[in-house]
Amino acid sequence: MNDVQWNALRQVLEEPHWMSAPTLQGLAGRLESRAEIDDRLARETTRYSPETLMTRLQARGVAAGMVQDAADVMRDPQLRHRCHWVTLDHAEMGPSTYNAPPFRCLRTPVTLSRPAPLLGEHTREVCRELLGLSETEVESLIAEGLLT
Repeated sequence: MNDVQWNALRQVLEEPHWMSAPTLQGLAGRLESRAEIDDRLARETTRYSPETLMTRLQARGVAAGMVQDAADVMRDPQLRHRCHWVTLDHAEMGPSTYNAPPFRCLRTPVTLSRPAPLLGEHTREVCRELLGLSETEVESLIAEGLLT
């Protein structure tokens, strides 16, 4: 983003010789060379673990984050600390992990209390209570294959 972050990146990567090129010392030159920089950084950063590199860059004020797969996200210490993962017993899948709501309310705590519904689990309830259909009408729609 700027010269301060560029120099911090250079230091974290232990001053690779190519990063000292005169054309890369200003933002305009780096923007013109961004494809080459991306290629070189992709090779250069393979020497580091993603977590180590991210931590070192962040400590020097460089916005950095590692690309994570699902397993990485499940182990993320910040998400664990915030109790982001909730395990609920699903009728078909058994114990299943769900995302907790991403927000926290002090006066009205929000928690997950039940797993994802089964297909058609609430059809009758929705049709009767929200749509005002009679049980006979709901049965008829189910028999016609229009509802599950």
